[in-house]
Amino acid sequence: MQSRSCRHMAAASLCLCVMFSVPAGIAGEPAALAAGKDAAVKIPSSALEMRIFLPSNYDPAQTWPAIFFYPGMNAEPSTTFLQQSTGGRDFILVGMPCLEPGTQTRTAEEHKEYLKKEMENLRKARGWVGQNVRADEQSAYLGGV
Repeated sequence: MQSRSCRHMAAASLCLCVMFSVPAGIAGEPAALAAGKDAAVKIPSSALEMRIFLPSNYDPAQTWPAIFFYPGMNAEPSTTFLQQSTGGRDFILVGMPCLEPGTQTRTAEEHKEYLKKEMENLRKARGWVGQNVRADEQSAYLGGV
């Protein structure tokens, strides 16, 4: 089983990689999204769904910063925590699913491969958001628990 510091290092590595290397630009099926509402959206080329929340003050005439949030390895994708933190305003919120449950034991090499898959899933999700809502590609943030 991985140590806590190993998991934290892996999470920090994932955050840094995402901030500097995840391009947007993959189109997917548009969803019925509305300001102040949360909706499930299928990630392109995946069986997984993300949750998308458009801020209550959403105006498609301007671009908006987006926060991609992982709620934990065994939790369902959600934007609830971020809605409470932002007051439901000023940010597009994306609740991300994890590809596998958090109970997996991996070698360092297996974990590296797993992170590559997670990064690809995030790239697809970010691409969908970039194509279907007015997200500012220069203001994309990643967080999680």
